[in-house]
Amino acid sequence: MKYSTLILILLAMSSTLLMANVAEAQKMSEVNIHINARQQTIGAILDEIETKTPFSFVYMLGEIKEHRKVDLQFDGSLLDALQMLSRHTATRYQQTGNNIVVTYVPVQQPGRLSGKILDSKGEPLPGASLKVLELKESVSNAVDGSYQISLPAGTYTVEVNYIGFQTVRITDVKILSDKNTPLNIALKENAQSLNTVTITSSYRKASVEGLYARQKNAATVTDGISAEQISATPDKHIGETLKRIAGLSTTENRNVVVRGAAERYNVAQLDGIMLPSTDVQSRNFDFTLIPSNLVESIIVNKSATPDMTAGFGGGLIQVNTISIPTEDFLSFSAGSSFNSRTVGEDFYAYKRGKYDYLGFDDGSRNHFPAGLKDVSSFNPIYPNPANTTAEEVADQNRRIGGTERLGSRIFRGMPSQNYQLSIGQSYELSTKKAQKIGFVGSMSYRNTQNIDEIATIRRGTWQINATPDDPDNVNKGNLYNFNTTLGAL
Repeated sequence: MKYSTLILILLAMSSTLLMANVAEAQKMSEVNIHINARQQTIGAILDEIETKTPFSFVYMLGEIKEHRKVDLQFDGSLLDALQMLSRHTATRYQQTGNNIVVTYVPVQQPGRLSGKILDSKGEPLPGASLKVLELKESVSNAVDGSYQISLPAGTYTVEVNYIGFQTVRITDVKILSDKNTPLNIALKENAQSLNTVTITSSYRKASVEGLYARQKNAATVTDGISAEQISATPDKHIGETLKRIAGLSTTENRNVVVRGAAERYNVAQLDGIMLPSTDVQSRNFDFTLIPSNLVESIIVNKSATPDMTAGFGGGLIQVNTISIPTEDFLSFSAGSSFNSRTVGEDFYAYKRGKYDYLGFDDGSRNHFPAGLKDVSSFNPIYPNPANTTAEEVADQNRRIGGTERLGSRIFRGMPSQNYQLSIGQSYELSTKKAQKIGFVGSMSYRNTQNIDEIATIRRGTWQINATPDDPDNVNKGNLYNFNTTLGAL
């Protein structure tokens, strides 16, 4: 009982002292101070204030940028001095008794809104005006229809107008700090009315109207996908994106099939340049080599016009890449795949070079002797003086290298693997951000190993005097594929 009474008395005394301390604490506006700091860190300025005033500062060392130096010349109240320091250093000050708590508030970088202003035919409208209603800021687009404006983070309503076209008002345009928001806008002609007509649209709807305008006025049957639509998917490369276009399917997310037409009936272009085949045995292109974050749009022509190449019967896939990135980026992706038929199983192949996994030949396959004979007519069933003898064939094989060099080896099947690195960078050439220079690039690596089962194998056109369906007469086998692909864009 005595201890409880003593504790209550001590608590009451400490509470009284604390209230007295708070009551006696001076306000920052009541304390005057003279500061003449030149190229001093924030910590050094706060230490000087502590020596000249009854206040102590409380802050975390990691939050105060000690390495930054500022100038502060002031003669007046401490409150005004700290407010001036706050404007120059993004720090905030709050008084608690005789202590001042210091917090660091990072300055938000502005975001960007960029895109193109087009007409209903997909042609640029140079000189069109884009206005942000909340900020009453406006900008005109360039000759190619492109525009860019820096805005603080937030949600805005954008209004676009051009002489002879209907004014478009787009709501819910979200700008993120230090991020770019793409927005392509298509305007409709206003030939029947002399008064201003305003059409209100949402951000998501307006951002793809530029692509739809080109499709609607195209002379061929086309379909496509825009960068804004691609950004809403988890696709790493356009091999995964193409199957999202109507009428297209892919094989293993690599080669494209247009309306049932196989890969060899289709043609791919990158920025108007024909893409070569990535397969030595058939005409097709591996679309996993092109990362999706470098693509502005993909247009698929399902019918031909006289101005197009005549090399396709299924479809023409036109991949358009971004010219200058609107925001810097660096991305790296890695992937792997395996199947039970290949991984861990015996994998038969010729002797591999030291750099086969890197896609280069080490030169071991180029050592062939001179004077080799054509033994394609060799037939062991009908020996005659005109035929090459078996001894000559065996001797030539030994000269080439025999089984030590050309014989099969047994390897262990490994999982397929792929890696991709993409980078984009832009540099401002003027403080007004009217001119810029930039680049985008990508490097990719892919190694695939697979075993295809062959139900029946027969050598040449030779006939057999036996029952073909007899299991003892059926020759089964496997086809072993080892492929390394390197790509750069």
